[in-house]
Amino acid sequence: MAGVTTGVVRGVVVLVRDAGDGDGGGGGDDEVEVARWPLECPDTDTVDISVVGEVARLHVHAKRLGCRIRLEHLCPRVRELVELIGLAEVLG
Repeated sequence: MAGVTTGVVRGVVVLVRDAGDGDGGGGGDDEVEVARWPLECPDTDTVDISVVGEVARLHVHAKRLGCRIRLEHLCPRVRELVELIGLAEVLG
C-alpha cells in the first residue's frame, strides 16, 4: 500500500534517469526523478548490513532499467555502511 511505512525510516531512495537519451549513464545535471520512497529499517535501535544489502540490490536493479538510485537524508550509520561497501556514488 502506497504511503504506509512498516519500519523506521532511515533515508530516502530516489530513482533517477538521464533526461537526454535515457542511457542511464548518470553523472549529468540533467536527470529526471522517476520515483522516490522511504528506506526503512525493521528495528529502531539497530542498522545492519541487511539495509546496505537492500541498497546494493536496488542499485543493480536500477542499472538494469537504465536508471540509477540516489540516497538522500540518510542517518549517519546507514551512510557509513554505504560508504564502507563502496557505494558512495549513490549518496545524494
